[in-house]
Amino acid sequence: MKMELCEKLGLQWRLQPVLVEAKLPEDADTGRISVYLDDECVPSDLFQRDGRVYASFAMSLEPYSKKTISTGPRGYQREYITYEYDAGGLTVRWLDRSVRMPATGVYPQDRAPAFIESLALGGREFLCGGVFISDSGKDISVVTELVFKGCQFFIARICYSSGGRLLASADIEINGLFPQISIREKIEATDKVSHSLRFSPAFSRARARLHTPRLRNHSKDFWERVEFSPGEQEGEVIKLQPFYAWDVNAGTYLAARSDDGVVNIVPVHSSLWRNGKGMRLMAAFIDGQLVLDAPGAEGAREWLLSVINEDEDQMEIEPVKFTGNYNNYHYQTGRELNSNYHAERLAACCSAQSICKLFTDIKPGYDVRTSPGVLVNRMDMPNLREKLKDDEFIVNALAAQKQSPLGVDLAGSFMIDDDRTTADTLVQWIGEWLASRIGFFFNLGYPSVHLECIALSRPLRDVAIDLDIISGAIGRSDKERLFASLAYLACITGDRDYWPAPESGFDRGNMNFHSDMYACLGVCACVLNGHPMSGGWASYAADEFEKELCRSVYPGGAWAEAPTYHLASLSHLLVLAAALKNCGHGNFFLHPRLIETMEFLADIQTPTDPRCGFSMIPSLGDTTSNILTQSWQALFAWVAKNTFREMPEFSARMMRAWIDGGSMRLPFSYNSGLKLAIAFVDPELPAATGRNDSGRSFEGFGVVMKNDGGKDLSGYLVMKAGEINNHYDHDEGTLIWYCRGVPLLIDYGTQYNPCVDQSFWHNRISIDHKSDWCRGRVYEFIPGSGYDYAKIQTVIDRVQEWPEYPDRDPGFNFRSLPDPHEIPAHTWTREIFYLKKMESLLLIDRVDGSLPYDWNLHVLADSAARNRNRVTFGCMRDTVLDVHLHMPGDYDEAIQLSEWEHRGMDETRIPLSWRDYSWMWDREISAMGEKTKILRVNMKSPSVIMAVLSARDAKGEPTGVFFDEKGHTVRIADGTGGEFVIGPEGEASFKLQGGEQND
Repeated sequence: MKMELCEKLGLQWRLQPVLVEAKLPEDADTGRISVYLDDECVPSDLFQRDGRVYASFAMSLEPYSKKTISTGPRGYQREYITYEYDAGGLTVRWLDRSVRMPATGVYPQDRAPAFIESLALGGREFLCGGVFISDSGKDISVVTELVFKGCQFFIARICYSSGGRLLASADIEINGLFPQISIREKIEATDKVSHSLRFSPAFSRARARLHTPRLRNHSKDFWERVEFSPGEQEGEVIKLQPFYAWDVNAGTYLAARSDDGVVNIVPVHSSLWRNGKGMRLMAAFIDGQLVLDAPGAEGAREWLLSVINEDEDQMEIEPVKFTGNYNNYHYQTGRELNSNYHAERLAACCSAQSICKLFTDIKPGYDVRTSPGVLVNRMDMPNLREKLKDDEFIVNALAAQKQSPLGVDLAGSFMIDDDRTTADTLVQWIGEWLASRIGFFFNLGYPSVHLECIALSRPLRDVAIDLDIISGAIGRSDKERLFASLAYLACITGDRDYWPAPESGFDRGNMNFHSDMYACLGVCACVLNGHPMSGGWASYAADEFEKELCRSVYPGGAWAEAPTYHLASLSHLLVLAAALKNCGHGNFFLHPRLIETMEFLADIQTPTDPRCGFSMIPSLGDTTSNILTQSWQALFAWVAKNTFREMPEFSARMMRAWIDGGSMRLPFSYNSGLKLAIAFVDPELPAATGRNDSGRSFEGFGVVMKNDGGKDLSGYLVMKAGEINNHYDHDEGTLIWYCRGVPLLIDYGTQYNPCVDQSFWHNRISIDHKSDWCRGRVYEFIPGSGYDYAKIQTVIDRVQEWPEYPDRDPGFNFRSLPDPHEIPAHTWTREIFYLKKMESLLLIDRVDGSLPYDWNLHVLADSAARNRNRVTFGCMRDTVLDVHLHMPGDYDEAIQLSEWEHRGMDETRIPLSWRDYSWMWDREISAMGEKTKILRVNMKSPSVIMAVLSARDAKGEPTGVFFDEKGHTVRIADGTGGEFVIGPEGEASFKLQGGEQND
């Protein structure tokens, strides 16, 4: 074996354990071979496992150094690790530490020992017991065997069987030069088994890296290192896994401190886990002891256990900082990491940033080759620059963005002015950015806040594109340095320990996280032209893109996430599509499913909204009604430009949607808007003359109803009804309605803050005044010239307590709320008639169940008044909305009126001044808050409530609405001779009996 490592990143790699596969002749005697570092024999062991030869040793690496690793004749080796068998089991000693594993034997089911029975440091015992738990009903056979013992490396295996069936096994690995124990577990049992360990010292303080702590009296720093007193957390379970998780009390390490020392529990190597979420380690402080339960079924995990003295825990490091506004969020700038903890060093050195990965997965250097151009082919740039030099918007944006404290896009500037001083500035900024991320990973490991998937891939993609844009204007040494760093971070992005494959079994967060990751990796592959792994990365990205389109696009074009996140995913994927196309890896712009889903987005656009002057993507789910997210409608132009030659009619429809959506040139983007506008938007492309004005039902999403009224889509209704739930609120069955060109019924466009998630804060029912995330489906949809009809049904069997009013705290975390609980199933059926020429809606809601429920409407109105069963709302542009109600019970007791208002962009979760971004859009913009009047009807179930909603001019007469005494018939007359009658057919169904034909 001989290999050379070159350190090209300027990092000081600490002494750490190394375990790598060694390529040796088949007849080599591993017992006579040592590892040599730069021709010097070092303590090492070579051994065979699973048909392969591995070398174990320790090494460090100096910045910008080279080191040769080879094998040679066995040199003198002192013993760093010893062991002995006795009646109690197998005891291993190293570095003033000892660990004992159980004796081979057969044990009663309730007294089988855990794989570790004793753990001591300096003679101080840290374990007071441990058991293996199984409900097999039979005795447990425990076999402890020595797999390998060398001068500094040790492996033991403990197997648990019952009734001749292997239940579980644990490999205990120790490198005698380091304090930690590596535990690799495999659980073969289909039913759950568990190891339970009890750590005995009285722990005074504890630390864990937790995303959503539900702990008493804790403190948390910027890096989500949570400090707390174990004595105050009796029974509170902390769930540990090696992959960053958002679940309540889910963390990536735990360190518990006592007077005797610090116990560290660190899950590692996500790629080796199986059934990850089911194999999480469960830690809790009970009666003054730390109890670690390691449950699981048909899975695998690896974790480290280390006991150290307190003075070994915290280490000062060379500070790592977020510097400047370049691709840093406002809350990051100025933050500094100046120390780390033993658990974090284990997460880095033994999993993420190990020297082992320099041998295999992470290759920072290669011969740089300039790509053909990721956003635009380099050969086309001179013509594009000439075309845009007199473009008024681009010229103004170039000037204005330089004055913005947050939106500077120097690469976009360079595309237009080709100024070498701009490139020089970017060289400095990019270098600082790359170095900071590498430094954070190097000191904290993978599973950390500010380093998780989208926190890396989103800005890294932009950095890669910027580097690609200026690559022809920078010197060779700078190019080699920057591209080596980019390659290193690309390797991390593609590392399955960083972003695990689905078979690992972890919850990887929102669906768009994965899109973000592989889009970044694919773009980096195109930028890193010639890198030995670039071809594989590009193929992987293309394969995942294909899977994404097949998996996420429903028949009809709806996406597997709410519309804003649909656009967010596409914003990354369309950049990937351009990179793949320009660099010869295929053209996804012509993919039938991409075309279908873009048509869907155009179909669900609202009428021109008088509040902003353009059509919006409806604010269902996590969406804003202001320009921040609405500006992603620029993507219509991106697709139009990239399909104009091959599909001119489709391109023209996309340009129509782009124009209707405000002709956005710059999508809201932290650091990439200008270059994307330059590369992807051509406002001179032809546009279709009209838009689709017919209603449709979209599988998984719901229905859209439209009414042109001779006024270019002045009427519009969208109703959520379908299984898609990602980034939706508790909003099934809610609807948005525009009539007479005015928004009447709204779904609050606040996205995250204030958090408007409660079911009763949407235009729908809520069981027992609680919230639910149950989903229904469209049972029937009938479009017509006179009216559109839809019937949906939702079964609600789980509800959750939520605050009465939307929470305005930007730090509000819904995960801290009480968990949902089951209730008897309630069936909610909603029928809706959109009476287009009457500018009216008929809603018929039936709830079958036992609990009371609310019936809710949120109306964009300045005034509201009630007269018995009629509520009149004063809305925009002298439009009045009359709501006529019919239901059992006392109207005075049942009907409630209230109001609410949010301040739009002036209270977003991200505390930025949107006025600093006003240069991005060629229009006057506002905070666009929403003030509503809320109509709530308290109902008992089972029951039916009927409502007729009619819009009219403030000076006009109300539409006549007549219910018979028992509510079986409703007649609607609009004063012009039109009449619509709904009558009974059975007890709970209604049909058209008279009125205009519905062709």
